[in-house]
Amino acid sequence: MPEIIRSIRLEATSIRNAWYELRVLKFADGFVVEKKSGVEGSKGLTESYYRSSLPEAEEKFFSILSAKIRGNSRRKYRRVGVPSGISQMPLFTTA
Repeated sequence: MPEIIRSIRLEATSIRNAWYELRVLKFADGFVVEKKSGVEGSKGLTESYYRSSLPEAEEKFFSILSAKIRGNSRRKYRRVGVPSGISQMPLFTTA
């Protein structure tokens, strides 16, 4: 079972209640950024991106995240939290 390093759920206020879930998973030989997207009542579609290091995986994670929450996206997504049953590293750390 892979370790979940980072995870977030986004939802849009739209007719079909679109959603996104992003996760960074740690495997023995690298990391996978998993993107699930769908509408309310569906299990959604899954895309995965392999990266050999955590910095590369986090770069992909934040690239997808920023594309979904910035103002010029077709839909306006908001962060609604972490999918249930998941613990993760904090998104930001303070010194």
